Amino acid sequence: DSVVNPEFLPEYGPKMIQLIGSSMMDPVNNTEKLGYAEGGIKITILKVNKMQLDNIDNLNEYIFKTMHHEFAHILHQQKKYPPEFAQITPANYDPIKWQERSNKEAWQLGCVSNYGSSEAREDFVEVIANYIVKSDKWWQDMLKAAGPDGSAIIKQKWDICNTWLAEKWNIDLQAMHEEVQKRQANLDWEMIMGLEFLNGK
Repeated sequence: DSVVNPEFLPEYGPKMIQLIGSSMMDPVNNTEKLGYAEGGIKITILKVNKMQLDNIDNLNEYIFKTMHHEFAHILHQQKKYPPEFAQITPANYDPIKWQERSNKEAWQLGCVSNYGSSEAREDFVEVIANYIVKSDKWWQDMLKAAGPDGSAIIKQKWDICNTWLAEKWNIDLQAMHEEVQKRQANLDWEMIMGLEFLNGK
């Protein structure tokens, strides 16, 4: 499958990964941008100067999740995601004031993050990225906090993402999640902290 297919990343992976120390601010709604994908070729990761190499939650939230989020954008730029995804909660998307919502409020609206509640394409990739990097406990706690309506919607969105990845890309989302969780649980922190110079320490 695509998780181990040696042809997948050379063909579809970003040809350029640009790392920038600071984040970018959106002047329209005064929000922080952590990364972006361009033309199915390049991923830019921002705010790398704030990496906490000894904090997996920080790395997941600001680096790894961003990478999976932006790579999912590259994938749907190549093969469009199902249009029915955008029709599940169209009235709940707010591209201007999404940042005024807490994550819990977004969960209750059926989105896995407040940023995901900004528009459908961000919602789509947020489902994928969060599921890959977040723990089973985090996911179950999120569904519980979302309430019965919100959790049912999130599960419906997850099903669409899962089916799309399987049918269009031969990617098993559950297997990806399990592999990432296994690797996170067996990180060599001594080696990682030996890379502190990358963080300006």
